[in-house]
Amino acid sequence: MAKCRCFFRVPLTRRGLSLIELLTTIVIMGVLTTAAIPLGEVVFIRDKELELKDTLITTRGAIDKFYAATGRYPYTFNELRWIEGQKLIETKDREDYWRVGMPFLRKSPPINPFASSNQAWIVVLTNTDDAVDGLEKITLEEFLTTREVDLINQENNQRKEIYDIQFPPPEHPAFKYQITIYTSLEGHSYSTW
Repeated sequence: MAKCRCFFRVPLTRRGLSLIELLTTIVIMGVLTTAAIPLGEVVFIRDKELELKDTLITTRGAIDKFYAATGRYPYTFNELRWIEGQKLIETKDREDYWRVGMPFLRKSPPINPFASSNQAWIVVLTNTDDAVDGLEKITLEEFLTTREVDLINQENNQRKEIYDIQFPPPEHPAFKYQITIYTSLEGHSYSTW
């Protein structure tokens, strides 16, 4: 019989980790965890900021496209969603475009990412009595609950139109409990975007 030669020996005694090695590992893991939590919050806020920028760009682009196609700003947010079968401009290609009923904006009004609500916006209206710049700022909830008659300018009998949508300023009392962050990571107020 041939004897088997084993080149690898299994140690008979196994040594575990010492208490100092375990404590060092726990301290290192704790330091890494405390560094990762604020970084996670920054990443979360950065994602919300990108979503807010995208929402504002998309909504403002839809308002501008509506103005380019019709020669006026929209009266309601529903006009940004669907205008079907209306002949708004006499040119042949735009008339065909309107028969299709393409939406300018899919979600109208859009959702504010910091409030998770589509009501947390300031709506800027044109055709107002304001002599300085002709613009009026009200909350979206006020705009949606205002009677149709009250949205007509008494001076020129024209309907107030949606000119812009903005993030509410920090001092606005209507959004006191919905929004907690009003300043971007760069230090600019979201209401100036």
